[in-house]
Amino acid sequence: MKKVICFLLSAFFILFVTACGALSPADVDNAVIDYGNSGIYTKEEMDEAIKLIKDEFSNWDGCILKTIKYGSDENCSESELEWLKELEATRKTSENYSQCIMFNTDFYSPEYDDPDYTDFFQWWLVRSDGGEWVLVEWGHPC
Repeated sequence: MKKVICFLLSAFFILFVTACGALSPADVDNAVIDYGNSGIYTKEEMDEAIKLIKDEFSNWDGCILKTIKYGSDENCSESELEWLKELEATRKTSENYSQCIMFNTDFYSPEYDDPDYTDFFQWWLVRSDGGEWVLVEWGHPC
């Protein structure tokens, strides 16, 4: 069942990114960052993860990234980490990830009747203790 859900969400994401295409490069420079209150991650650690999100989003032609918000420490649970490890295992990575982090984004897309997406996309990243973040999954509605 998880595979079916992941397939459908991935298909939706591909359609969405395609719909954003062919206009102009995405604008990520003016996004407002909301770091929230984390007892797990520092601002610097979050900035490392946010850079990967901005890098991916910058490929979404014509879209404008408005805000990036830290999901919360509760989203960094062992069950979320296990789910992300399973996703990474399907990509045949051998890394033993021990931490995860999630952000929500608000953005504008010029391709739809209602172009503003508020808290619509979740961005999930993993890493080994103190290692570099890896962007694993994005596009899940909140």
